[in-house]
Amino acid sequence: MLKFLEVDNCSNLTYLLTPSMTLGLVQLHVLKVTKCTMMEQVITGGGAEETFPLLNTILLESCFILTSFYEGSSRLRFSSLKQITVADCPKLLTFASSFSREQGKEMTANDKGNEQRPELPTQPFFSEKVAFANLEELELSWINVNTIWHTSITSSHVAKLTKLIIEGCNNLEYLFPSSIALGLVQLCSLKVTNCAKMEQVITGEGAEDLFPKLFTIILESCPNLKSLAAFASSFSSDQKKEITTDDTKSEERNVIPAQPFFSDKVAFANLEELELSWINVNTIWHASITSSHVAKLTKLIVEGCGNLEYLFPSSIALGLVQLYSLKVTNCAKMEQVIKGEGAEDLFPKLFTVILESCPNLKCFYEGNSRLEFPRLYEITVVNCLALAAFASSFSSDQKKEITTNDIESEERHVIPTQPFFSDKVGLPSLEELQLCWINVNIKWDTSITSFCFKKLKKLIIQGFDNLEFLFSSCVARDLVMLERLEIRECKRMRGIIVTKNAEEKENLIFRQLNYLWIKDLQNLVGFYLGNCIVEFPSLKDLEVLNCPELEGLTVKYFESTSCIADIQTLFNEQVTFLNLEWLTITHLKNLEMIWHNKLYADSFCRLKSLTVENCEKLSTVFSSTDILGKILKSLEVLSVYQCGSLEGIFEIAEFNVKPKHAVIDTKFRELNIKDLPRLKHVWNNDPQGMLTFHNLESVEVSHCGSLKILFPTSIGKSLLQLQKLHLYRCGVEEIVTMGEQEAKAIVSFEFPQVTSLKLEALPRLQCFYPRKHTTMWPMLKEFYVSHFNRVKSADRCGQLDFPVRLPLFSTKKV
Repeated sequence: MLKFLEVDNCSNLTYLLTPSMTLGLVQLHVLKVTKCTMMEQVITGGGAEETFPLLNTILLESCFILTSFYEGSSRLRFSSLKQITVADCPKLLTFASSFSREQGKEMTANDKGNEQRPELPTQPFFSEKVAFANLEELELSWINVNTIWHTSITSSHVAKLTKLIIEGCNNLEYLFPSSIALGLVQLCSLKVTNCAKMEQVITGEGAEDLFPKLFTIILESCPNLKSLAAFASSFSSDQKKEITTDDTKSEERNVIPAQPFFSDKVAFANLEELELSWINVNTIWHASITSSHVAKLTKLIVEGCGNLEYLFPSSIALGLVQLYSLKVTNCAKMEQVIKGEGAEDLFPKLFTVILESCPNLKCFYEGNSRLEFPRLYEITVVNCLALAAFASSFSSDQKKEITTNDIESEERHVIPTQPFFSDKVGLPSLEELQLCWINVNIKWDTSITSFCFKKLKKLIIQGFDNLEFLFSSCVARDLVMLERLEIRECKRMRGIIVTKNAEEKENLIFRQLNYLWIKDLQNLVGFYLGNCIVEFPSLKDLEVLNCPELEGLTVKYFESTSCIADIQTLFNEQVTFLNLEWLTITHLKNLEMIWHNKLYADSFCRLKSLTVENCEKLSTVFSSTDILGKILKSLEVLSVYQCGSLEGIFEIAEFNVKPKHAVIDTKFRELNIKDLPRLKHVWNNDPQGMLTFHNLESVEVSHCGSLKILFPTSIGKSLLQLQKLHLYRCGVEEIVTMGEQEAKAIVSFEFPQVTSLKLEALPRLQCFYPRKHTTMWPMLKEFYVSHFNRVKSADRCGQLDFPVRLPLFSTKKV
């Protein structure tokens, strides 16, 4: 017996079943019809009462001219049906139609002879002809329905419905009458989105005991939706019309008081998740609603409600004892989240707060009471340009009073500047804080850290245009748990941490910090301004990007004297990095040296990757052999781009006699160099085996017009792991230069791992090596040579325009 029937993409079918066929489908469990573009009905024709005793799932999707599931006068019973999904069937008006196609065509034909076009009577989607006593899930998306339930349907027909999703039904003015709402005793989840005409969810005479098990409400993109229930309004439709009529007769217009979305006539005692997005609501909760009505709410999202001036009164806030997540975004008129004086014991379980794109938001809370958030883990505030304080000590009335007095007096009274976090807010569990594009005016001081930031692990600051310094060294010392710090786009910021006392000597230690990102701080002088040593024992990733005025990561500066010391290198003896692995520095226009010759003993000993870009005054990357030897023990990847003054990469002391200290075996494996017009050498001297580069795997050099030689002899002879060598648009004359000891000997070069060799647009290239030599390339798979002016041949027999007249490669084995 047929249990599963799926029909997909059958474009010629106008219907699927006849009444006689349905009588045999007593074992059918699942019926799916999708992408049947010519289908008008699933079941066509009249007849006896149809039954599908075991059918539990119906899916109708992308059937663009489907007008009904069933056409006929008989009643349909689905005693086992649990799930109905109808999506993207734009002409579907009703599940079971009382009008046949012939009737519809006849009425249409008669219409052509009449000036006034009669309309087919509006049919509800579910009429009294259909019964599903066990329906649990209903989803209707993008269909042309005007009403979902017939008024004669009793509440028992929807008694087992647990999940209801309505989307894109633009002709719906309400979702269901109160008679149906009374029957939804099992409804757990309600979602309504993109219903342009909907004004209420429930209409008709009301009752308080609705939806006893409802725990999720999502209402989104319904621009005319003003309230949950029409019967909850204090004004009937007739009263509203009467007020409007009187307005037309009088010069003064009577404004209908704004109605709250949830009134005191409707209670959802078990509501856990509420999302209101892009609806036309002025107030969410009625002032008389008791806190018990929201006692189980755990998640609240409010987005795009442009008429809201506050989220909830303090009386409602007191009842949010289970609230875990709060998100408010794109509410243009909102000035505060909580309105009215509160109490200390608010939000005992609140974990996450997100406030975003609320341009008039001035504070989270306004009043004199202290707010305690014992479990708040994360705060994110983005693009709230009027927000100056999380908790304001000045009410709107006080500010208006000061402003009024200012108008009457010649001397203007300035409202005292408040810190963003004050002692009115307790955040003992806060671990993640992101503040971007808000109106902060003063740096954080020591009075807040003991109760706000003791557990802070992640701090992101962006767009603080009024701050010169973020926090004092005393505050920084309290950030003992901080793991990630990002500071971006703060136009006036000169220092992130500043000391007040010139005599301060205690080291500043960020014990847990492993990621530090500083970007687009146009006036930043230094990360730390003061005289202390700054330690980063756990830092692994440091990025300093586009800070053109930076003089050093630490700079001697004292807030009391505003005196800046001599220009320093990026890293000096005042800062330590014991575990740094990735370092990126870009667009530091004043940077002349990266490392001071005197560094803390173990700093940078684990550095793996270094990227340097657009540092116009930088003359060399590694300025001394000591620095080079320390860093190359761990460095694996070096990338240097677009540094206009750079002349050298590795500065190596000239060895007349081999030093007594041990050979340094480097882990260096990848070198990327590009757009260095003044680069004269990569290695200024041959390390003569005191520094080995036998792990080097990839070398790419391009647009270095002043570079004449790539490798010293000792390095060229030790590239046993090299796999890729690419040179492009450079002034290179010799790839490997000649050493003094090899002047007369035939030198052998072996490249057992090289698979790709590209030499392109090298107009000055004369040879690979300037004396007799042999090369071995046993694994070479890709060899590309182009645009040479001085080289005449690349094979054994070819000759060069060169005094010794050697070929480009004297090859022994390829």
